[in-house]
Amino acid sequence: MKKYLNFIWRYTRAFALIYLCLYIGKFSSNFIALPDSIIGMMVLFFMLVFRIIPEHWVAPACDVLMRYMVLLFIPICVGVMVNYPAIESALLPLSIACIISSILIMIIVGNGIQWYERHTLILRLRKWQGIRKEKKQS
Repeated sequence: MKKYLNFIWRYTRAFALIYLCLYIGKFSSNFIALPDSIIGMMVLFFMLVFRIIPEHWVAPACDVLMRYMVLLFIPICVGVMVNYPAIESALLPLSIACIISSILIMIIVGNGIQWYERHTLILRLRKWQGIRKEKKQS
């Protein structure tokens, strides 16, 4: 019985934390010009990054949501099919915007990763050279 209650508690806590972040986003969207779900995700992200809440507290809900993520896209796809005539008239600009934004993201992320790898490599080399100098002096 205790194991069953612990199982229920872990999932309840995980979903409650995710909903809490969503409602913080809903409240904050009155003051910030961003969608409430995006603000809620950012709140959850920063709470995890700064270790305000431990990762294992939200992991059970994340596992469930990731497992059934395909089902969450069905309403979006149906909405696109229902509104296809409106989308069809702007299909060329939408396609161009998607292609350009994808290329920009690839360039920015690629350059960022290359910079990070060069930076960490330089730091590792300096540390290694410092260790070699200490060994030679000893």
